[in-house]
Amino acid sequence: MNDSIQRNVNILVLESQLDKDLRSSRSQKEFMRLLGQTFSGLSVFHREIHSFADLEHFIGEARKYKCDLIHYIGHGDIDQDGAFLRLTNDDTIKLSTAQPKMGLRVFHDLRDVVLLFSCCGVGDDEKSLLKLKQVSGARAIFAYRTKTVYDYQAFLTDSMLYQLLYGPLPDSRLQGKLATPEAICERVNNCIEQLLLYRRGRKDILMAV
Repeated sequence: MNDSIQRNVNILVLESQLDKDLRSSRSQKEFMRLLGQTFSGLSVFHREIHSFADLEHFIGEARKYKCDLIHYIGHGDIDQDGAFLRLTNDDTIKLSTAQPKMGLRVFHDLRDVVLLFSCCGVGDDEKSLLKLKQVSGARAIFAYRTKTVYDYQAFLTDSMLYQLLYGPLPDSRLQGKLATPEAICERVNNCIEQLLLYRRGRKDILMAV
């Protein structure tokens, strides 16, 4: 699956302001700009989203300009209906099958795009993500499983994922081993575990469908 930059790759980063009570000052705008400079041919476009209308607008822009990856950064969780995103002004974007008109509609027609949800909990709702993949036509979906994502975990995990997706892999055998989203996800999780960046008692921080 590695696209080891032989063409221009467009990344759309959609960042929503984190809840104040999470006590996080994380903003990945500058981090993503610097990360993008480490890969030849990688263009990163950062947009702030605070409402459902913002999300719908920029997803539409992603279709228009044929983005390769849409990276959501903000707040996520799971309730009785399934996974959801919560934007700055408390708009709730349901990714679950319980309310398909809200979450699934906005992500439709994203064929061959990679979706990355860099937020808490969404990866624990595999059923909804599989439905989202089907409706959107996404090439792959990556999401965090942990209830709490700390800033340093997110920076390092996202960096490893970008490296495996878009970094140079001169060893053809390694490319073969990373031919699927699940294989890439397993490699990231193994690295995070070895770096002791994730608490004991839970196998994986990241999941893929």
